[in-house]
Amino acid sequence: STAEVPLSLGYVSSRDEAFCETIAEIATESEVNYILEEMYGSDHTNFSERGVPSVCFIQFDDAYYHTSGDTLENAVDKERLSEVLNLAVQVLDVESNK
Repeated sequence: STAEVPLSLGYVSSRDEAFCETIAEIATESEVNYILEEMYGSDHTNFSERGVPSVCFIQFDDAYYHTSGDTLENAVDKERLSEVLNLAVQVLDVESNK
């Protein structure tokens, strides 16, 4: 379940790490179970390499990840999706007021 598996907040560079730490503060306040970790090889890497602060939100307990069963019905946890969207909205609010 969502409560048992932490949401991974992945970053590539120190600039991204600082951005992720801001996200982590908001996640803590929102009681989101998360881990902050260095993570390469996903879509966010391309943004980071071009100087755009980026984060990868991912949950790694998905048995269907990168398989033919990786469909919305099988792989999307609606509770986690809602949690990530709420977190993203809060981050956008904080960042837009800096």
